[in-house]
Amino acid sequence: MTEPRDSKITLTYSSKWNDMSSRSGFEWGESIPEESMTMVLPEPEELTIYQLLKWYLKFLRHFGFNDKLIRRGLANQLFDEYVTDDDLREIGKEYGFVTESDFNDKVEEEAKKKVEAKEEWERLKKTQGPMGTVEFINNDRVGLHDSPAKPNHPEKPDSSLVERVAAAIHPDVCADPNLYLHEARAAIRAVAVWMTTNPDHHFPPALVFALDKEAER
Repeated sequence: MTEPRDSKITLTYSSKWNDMSSRSGFEWGESIPEESMTMVLPEPEELTIYQLLKWYLKFLRHFGFNDKLIRRGLANQLFDEYVTDDDLREIGKEYGFVTESDFNDKVEEEAKKKVEAKEEWERLKKTQGPMGTVEFINNDRVGLHDSPAKPNHPEKPDSSLVERVAAAIHPDVCADPNLYLHEARAAIRAVAVWMTTNPDHHFPPALVFALDKEAER
């Protein structure tokens, strides 16, 4: 049976003014001519990395470093050039941050999707029929047909999607659909968000883009 180890970590700081003249910057009665500081941590192998760092940070504060400088020093070590992106991604998952390269890739991907959606929408506008109605084919393609759409507002067969949704919200013939335009736009945007976040179906980006454009009318 081995004997338990008697281990400890000792941090020591000492300073002394060799020249106590005013020329050296020493001022009698204000500056301390000599000082020393020692911190001892017994049995450090029993502690976690978090506890060890917390103890060392306490020493740095006594040494004169403020929290801002300490954080900058820790960040310098965390984002050192020898730390790989994979290491940073693993830490980022725990603390909620992304690497610069991943962020740039995400921005480029979103920009590419917007361009593709706009190009698809322009293509659809050039090939659509007289009524411009859109339907799904096999849940993953957009098809166009020329059959007249069934208007929600019988008095306005050429009304916009916002007007039709507003009329559908309150179909009473006495109601003014203009009173419900804000609700209609909110409903259209809600559908667009649902389409982009629905994991069970794939909706063409051009269709989502079209709904967003309609909601802005």
